[in-house]
Amino acid sequence: GTAYNVAVASTDMSGNTAVNSSTITFSTPPSPDATTPQITQTPSISTAGTNGTAATITWTTNKPSDSKVSYGVGGGALLQSAGDITYTTQHSVSLGSLTPGTSYNISVSSTDPSGNVSSAATASFTTTNANGTGGTNTTGTTLSTNNGGGAGTTGGTTAGTTGGSTGGGTATGTGSTTTSTGSSVNLVKGWNLIGNGYNQSFNAASLLNSSTIVSVWKWLASSSSWAFYAPSLSSAQLSSYTQQQGYQVLSTINAGDGFWVNASTAQSLSLPGGAGVSSSSFAKAGANPLSKGWSLIAIGDSSAPSAFNGVISSASNTNLTSLWAWDANQTRWFFFSPSLNTAGTLNSYISLQGYESFGTSVLSPTTGFWVNSP
Repeated sequence: GTAYNVAVASTDMSGNTAVNSSTITFSTPPSPDATTPQITQTPSISTAGTNGTAATITWTTNKPSDSKVSYGVGGGALLQSAGDITYTTQHSVSLGSLTPGTSYNISVSSTDPSGNVSSAATASFTTTNANGTGGTNTTGTTLSTNNGGGAGTTGGTTAGTTGGSTGGGTATGTGSTTTSTGSSVNLVKGWNLIGNGYNQSFNAASLLNSSTIVSVWKWLASSSSWAFYAPSLSSAQLSSYTQQQGYQVLSTINAGDGFWVNASTAQSLSLPGGAGVSSSSFAKAGANPLSKGWSLIAIGDSSAPSAFNGVISSASNTNLTSLWAWDANQTRWFFFSPSLNTAGTLNSYISLQGYESFGTSVLSPTTGFWVNSP
């Protein structure tokens, strides 16, 4: 029963701001909705990543509401959560960075726009083993096995399995530069930061032309600008739009490029393989030396962030300022700073800012990551 005035503005990654010149006015209904959402379908669980490292939870409600999944290792507290704020009756939430061959308990709930919360529905499942076998469901829901190869698995290394399942997260494991005949990345709905860590370039329009891909973005460090591609736009429309916005048309994803993909639905994306791009190629004397400032890249030798910095700093005698990778499932950043790591304050800073620690993780060939070079 209240009138509201709203003004809107949007700011891009370069700091350019657009402000709506008119104010929007609306009124809320006089009687708030007091009907609680009902979960009308028991949560269904299926593997969604490589070698049991991810799962997708789906359920339905009788009215539009958001989606939340709380989860934890079987027998323990449900300390982790993931969700989607979109109001819908068909709910789907992806969980990443799971441990293969492990039992998990989950609790799902949905809240409508008026703040009414459904009763929680619980379930449990066991992820597949690292070799893609096993996996059980203890609550009658469906658990399917997905043996799709994550980044690096075709080449025979353990690095890249998590990065492949989270659409550009980090990969836990160790490995060296590998040759792959191809790699599969599972994208979540929304923003995914992935990479082409192999020495094969590919045409964006040929590989990323699905109607479920909203847009693709690549950062051009040499000009501090964006290259943009959207499958929904014709060549003429794309050319006109990028010219108006000051972008460039994104035509090619080169070896060693990181790039953003905005997906309208969760899906699997197949990328070309090849020999892995080495960390040293981004050193001062390498084939792709880092520019001053921000670069969005990918490597194929499965180095940890500290090891990557070691390669760069040994060639320039200067440490990187920071390194960032995007956790698409948790929608937050992995962060590494050589100076904070040396000072022993890295973990406390990460905790304070709400970031995630790379820990012992490595950067898989399908992980796109930002580096800030002085």
